[in-house]
Amino acid sequence: MKPNEQNVEAEMTDEQFRQHALKTLQRTLGAGGFGGWPISDHPKMNGCPRSRFWDLGIYEPQPARFINRRINAPRRIQTKLERVRYYGPEMAHTPRVYLDACALNRLTDDPCQPRIAMEAAAMIHLLRMVRTGRVNWVASSILKLELKRNPNTLRRDYSLELLRQAAEIRSVNQEVANRARVLNSIGYGKFDAYHLALAEFAKTDILLTTDDRFVRQARRGLGTPTVLVQNPLDYLQEVKP
Repeated sequence: MKPNEQNVEAEMTDEQFRQHALKTLQRTLGAGGFGGWPISDHPKMNGCPRSRFWDLGIYEPQPARFINRRINAPRRIQTKLERVRYYGPEMAHTPRVYLDACALNRLTDDPCQPRIAMEAAAMIHLLRMVRTGRVNWVASSILKLELKRNPNTLRRDYSLELLRQAAEIRSVNQEVANRARVLNSIGYGKFDAYHLALAEFAKTDILLTTDDRFVRQARRGLGTPTVLVQNPLDYLQEVKP
């Protein structure tokens, strides 16, 4: 964007800016780059006030091209937990997915880092699958509690609003508390232990997180988890979007 265009943009009314931004989104959608934004058009890169995009509710990283991959046949996945899972169009039931706070917070993290932008795009696509009934999102009272700890009011309210899309919200009972206590004692973080225990108790198919340490611990079989723990990017590459 040229300098004189930035000055014109600053003088726009909110409605004019909304129309201008939507045209920019349409022009750059699917072009790769940071979650669908080419570097030259990204609000962070050209000096555009990104907060204005947030206020108007139109700043949303778009899915990059790699997320549109298609898998024409079910894939047989042998996990390190010695369990076989089938992903693809012939799945017998709607997947039950548990999301932790790290995954949800990707939607409001700064998308200027490529990995964050890609994971945010993956989360947007996953929530679209939730809205269309292709995935059942299982949330919990612990997830709600962790989201409320976010000091940023805007990000906190946005994340809590997303919980309305969850198919069910599980509460902590004595069985979950005991399991979480054991997981925490062997190395899992406090909230990670509760998320994993709740995902197991709710009999979900997978727990999605962007926390690498959490993924590594579960992949090693620490605490013998009965739920697969995975990054949203890896999950979307194994299922038919």
